[in-house]
Amino acid sequence: MKKHPFRFIRLLFISTFFFSVSLSFAQNSEQFLAQNEVNMENATNAQGWHLLRVEYVVSKGDGAKVGYFSDGSKYTDTSTGKGARYNFTTTYTRTGKNGVIASGSATTVWTDPPKFFTANDLPSITVKRTVESSWGINMFSIGFDWADINPGSASAGKIDFATPTGETHVQAYEGIMTAKRMVKGNKHGEQKAITLYLNGYAYKYYYEWHD
Repeated sequence: MKKHPFRFIRLLFISTFFFSVSLSFAQNSEQFLAQNEVNMENATNAQGWHLLRVEYVVSKGDGAKVGYFSDGSKYTDTSTGKGARYNFTTTYTRTGKNGVIASGSATTVWTDPPKFFTANDLPSITVKRTVESSWGINMFSIGFDWADINPGSASAGKIDFATPTGETHVQAYEGIMTAKRMVKGNKHGEQKAITLYLNGYAYKYYYEWHD
């Protein structure tokens, strides 16, 4: 069989070309992954507030509590919270010997606050809240305060979130609520929390300050 030296040279050239391209791609991929690791490390170490975890807080008034009217007749107030993060319904009902006397219910849907923000940022949360009846239902609010502050309490330095028209407490509402201001941490590792107040129940987003 007659050999074709030019064909052999051409195949050798093509093989060498593809090997070079593959090697270059591998090197570029390694560089890309290495750069991504550096970027992630930089983001983790950036100065600002970093999200640690999210916690659901059950209301101290959860469940049924018995009370009495001035005439001595008994009634029962029942507070419930149902749903999950992003979509939560609170209900408050008063019943007497003849059945339901009054009740209220509100459903709140929201988006997460940012996982990271600086002392110069104003984090915001998009809220959609529908209220069937406001009887026994406290107004909704969001605050940024010390991590160990429980719902229903606040420090002097609490930062409220407000609507574009300046309202910090709302019932039925659809729109954005934004922090009115922001502060930097006093030291590395300091923790605060963005808390959504849901009629005694709450969702707390814990943050840690990184220098």
